[in-house]
Amino acid sequence: LKKIRFKSGQEEWRLKSDLTWAMKHWSRLYFGGHYIYHVFVPEKRLTLRKVEGIETALRKWIRHREYAHEIALYVEDEMTIKENLTMNPGVRSILFRVGSTNYFSLEPRFSMQYRWNDHWSTKASYTLMSQYVHQLGSSMLNMPTDLWVPVSDKVKPMKSHQCVVGIYYYPHVRWHLSLEGFYKTQNNLMDDDNGLDITPAYLDWKENTRSGKGRALGLEWMLRKTGGKTNGWINYTLSRAYRWFPDCSVNQGQRFPAMYDSRHMVNLVLLHKFSDFFDISATWTFNNGFYTTQPLERYNAPTTLPGEKGEKKKDIIFHVEKRNNLKTPDYHRLDLGINFHRRRRHGTSTWSINLYNAYCRLNTIGLSPDYSVSYDEQRECQYFSNDWLFPIIPSFSYTFTF
Repeated sequence: LKKIRFKSGQEEWRLKSDLTWAMKHWSRLYFGGHYIYHVFVPEKRLTLRKVEGIETALRKWIRHREYAHEIALYVEDEMTIKENLTMNPGVRSILFRVGSTNYFSLEPRFSMQYRWNDHWSTKASYTLMSQYVHQLGSSMLNMPTDLWVPVSDKVKPMKSHQCVVGIYYYPHVRWHLSLEGFYKTQNNLMDDDNGLDITPAYLDWKENTRSGKGRALGLEWMLRKTGGKTNGWINYTLSRAYRWFPDCSVNQGQRFPAMYDSRHMVNLVLLHKFSDFFDISATWTFNNGFYTTQPLERYNAPTTLPGEKGEKKKDIIFHVEKRNNLKTPDYHRLDLGINFHRRRRHGTSTWSINLYNAYCRLNTIGLSPDYSVSYDEQRECQYFSNDWLFPIIPSFSYTFTF
């Protein structure tokens, strides 16, 4: 019996400051910065063999810690050009140092909002972003086997350009309707070169990753109600996301859907306040699932050459035709919450009772291939079973604010 112990993560020490300066009645300046000290543990794995209750180490791999420093400064000016026109130009500068490698980037950003009348307004924005810390995994959920890794001399920072255009309608002071469209490009996009396991062998994670490009676009519609005893919102997103690797290192250079490419997403949130001492909440989430890479064919390959003596054995070879070739079933769940508030002498205490996944939907976090053989027809049938993690989970918490 074999067992694998795996560990990956990061620690952060952060110092941050944000300031606001109202220079004139038509201009408000936001500026500040932060310093972050990163400590990464990309990989730590130990393979154990257990025989008669005694565990012995078969193989050990430790990727030593990596340390990084991040310094960022930003400035943004909120300018009211006219009574119905607002502009927000800004820029952010980042210096990231890991090992002996330094990266510096300037990230300009700009947004403009025009209010046509009391009911209609439009907005457009552009943002350039850089990403220096990556999370590598094979599931939409945060799993213990995910790798947290920084950039390096071989792995460049990811750069993305995002444009957003929106139309907003206010039929009533408490109601808000919006429609936004977005388009995003990504360069130096990191992905593993096999798609099945981020660490298939005891190798450095840098040897398993490749750099490519990505695109994402979509439309988001939202209806929101604020104020009163009952409020909440509903939003629907129609989107598409795909990737490709020009060096042909992944999927032979052909375009494929991103793992998080979920065409339809719905979020429904409802909040009701019965009194100052008691309120409830309900949240329903739906999406089309995520893409995963699975072998759809397998072959039996002999381990000995024709005429060679020895025991006749066969190895099973799995064939993966393309990346992200299978999609998981739809994901949806309902979360419920109840809050009891009570005013104290020096503050307010709150008891919260929550129910995660109230109707116990067994949502898929992965697919496991399996095979059945029909001896009459000498055929092998492949099917996939759903791997799930969390059923219904109750919880409670206590909060004191002062």
